[in-house]
Amino acid sequence: MSTVVTLYTRKGCHLCDEAAIELQALGSELPIEVQAVDIDTDPTMRIQFNDIVPAISVGGSVVTGAPINFELVRNLITAG
Repeated sequence: MSTVVTLYTRKGCHLCDEAAIELQALGSELPIEVQAVDIDTDPTMRIQFNDIVPAISVGGSVVTGAPINFELVRNLITAG
């Protein structure tokens, strides 16, 4: 069973692009399903994530924002 990992992102964000690459690499090691969500498509998400994009949630809970702590993400997935 895979863990759902959501990447909150926006177009033109180089940190978001780097986070997507890191998650892709993590997905080659661990059973995850990565979902990318563009925060600029929803005014509420834009308000919530504007200052911390990129942000990552694991299993529905936001666990890290910029700068992304991928060690924490990995630990939550493996513990999950």
